[in-house]
Amino acid sequence: MMFPAVETAAKVLFPGAFARLMPNEVDRYLAPRLREKYGGNQPAIDAGLRLLASMKEWINAAQPYRHGQEQQEVAEPPFDFVIAHLSSGAAYLRWMIELCG
Repeated sequence: MMFPAVETAAKVLFPGAFARLMPNEVDRYLAPRLREKYGGNQPAIDAGLRLLASMKEWINAAQPYRHGQEQQEVAEPPFDFVIAHLSSGAAYLRWMIELCG
């Protein structure tokens, strides 16, 4: 349920901007906020853009579980993956709110 939490927060922060949170929305909406918030601090901008790139990969990693799988017997995510995905998602959620707040 971490992905829906991040997606819902993004929809609240950017009302009406998109129907689904996809990697291109990170570039379109979060990257400009990052550049604005960290203006004048190029190392923070560079590092932040790298973190946003990892957020886009996190979004991609959620897709097989978010939209289901094309097989009758669904493969459940491994427990260690669940912990990693939840932890990362919580960090992205908090950071996204800080960037846009």
